[in-house]
Amino acid sequence: TLNPGLVGFRSHHNIWDLDASRMQLPADASRFEASTMSFGTAQGLAKAVDFLCDVGIERIHAHDLALSDKLINGLHTLGADVLSPPAKCTPLQLRSPIVTCRFAGVQMDELIVALRQRGVWASNRVDTCA
Repeated sequence: TLNPGLVGFRSHHNIWDLDASRMQLPADASRFEASTMSFGTAQGLAKAVDFLCDVGIERIHAHDLALSDKLINGLHTLGADVLSPPAKCTPLQLRSPIVTCRFAGVQMDELIVALRQRGVWASNRVDTCA
């Protein structure tokens, strides 16, 4: 059996198993397909991280919390049962900008579809505390 002189992401028998503690080569010729790193993507990621650091993680978090508080207030006016606390009730370091709510008598799956059709990211969490 020939072993490749250079291995990479595509050399592994299961390229989506990202455990880097071992390398299991496939039996066929795909073991020689090393692939290359996406340097443009890596440079884009570096610039994105620089941008986030320049703006400030705390500033971004505070902005996200302000947006979620607007959403929480709006949901209350629509009669939603909002399970997420507003920022004023929770220490900021414990607060998430993710908002959880429910509406009495509304099929949440249907609401999720309608929101997604309007470009709103939403998901139905059935494991939310009652």
